[in-house]
Amino acid sequence: MIKWIALALLGIAACAGPRSRSPLASTWSEASGDTADAELARACADLWEMRLRHSPVWATELGDPRYYGKFPTETPATRAHRLEEKRRFWRGTHTIDPARLDGEDRLTLAMMLEEIELEIAEDSHPLAPHTWNLNGLGGPQSELLSLAADQPRGTAREREQLLERWGRFPSYITGAGEDLRVGVAHGRTAPRHAVLTVIDQLDALLATPAHESPLVAPAAEGGKWIALHPAGDADEGRSGDGLTREEYDALPHHVLSSWDRVQYVYVPAEDDPLSFEERASFLEECLRLTAARIYPSFRRYRAIVAEEILPFARSDDEPGFGALDGGLDYYRLQVRRHTS
Repeated sequence: MIKWIALALLGIAACAGPRSRSPLASTWSEASGDTADAELARACADLWEMRLRHSPVWATELGDPRYYGKFPTETPATRAHRLEEKRRFWRGTHTIDPARLDGEDRLTLAMMLEEIELEIAEDSHPLAPHTWNLNGLGGPQSELLSLAADQPRGTAREREQLLERWGRFPSYITGAGEDLRVGVAHGRTAPRHAVLTVIDQLDALLATPAHESPLVAPAAEGGKWIALHPAGDADEGRSGDGLTREEYDALPHHVLSSWDRVQYVYVPAEDDPLSFEERASFLEECLRLTAARIYPSFRRYRAIVAEEILPFARSDDEPGFGALDGGLDYYRLQVRRHTS
């Protein structure tokens, strides 16, 4: 219990100030908290920065603008790089002599070393859950869509960063599919029910018109998409509103989306803080990324899950880690990491 209370206090010490800072803040002077020893304080700050680099989505949630456009690249090479970075940190921090520290600093050092040691053990474990674990609560089909609502986009720079991050999604989705191929080649797959759940989610995602996707919603920002007749006349759209031909022609710029042989035109919200040109530029690029790059990546991912993983899915009678080679050892490791 002491361990996890102390870990929580470290997190609070590191987060309390920056959470209330201007979003332009890019340093975390509180990362070392009240650590007395200078070398240990530097290690705390280094660990905090490593956490942010490894978890840019979390860094975004904390309000660190350096990471608004970043997204993890999940390949064997990048995972090996992160693992080696943790090992270097552990080796460097292990040279700090606990005998010279006061009681609180000794506890901080012990917790830090143990936590990194357990992370290294998890990251290097041969079970490698990222190569087989499919479920309805994780994976690109749910993780990416959930990011959209909270992605900062209030400034021109933040809108650029949103597009930068969205542009990283296809490689992330592709990497997730390649990971699953590694897992099935080693005889590791998720239970059948979990695989079917993910396929259903992907089908629902891909059946949603790109302009109605949660990935495009931040760029549409309260505007409406209205269906057009083939001749260009406006019709009653999904929004329930109509648009006359005169209103359509009066728009300074037309943002169009085609889906199922129907064209839709975007009409901005009346209180849109952006000019129509600014909105159109942002929206068109977000829509292009979603329709031309992200959706095709999801289609390829769905094909891997349905055609290469589902035929070899585990029985639903054996859903846990224990059904896999090394599963019990991995479960024990998780118990050590997540319980006091």
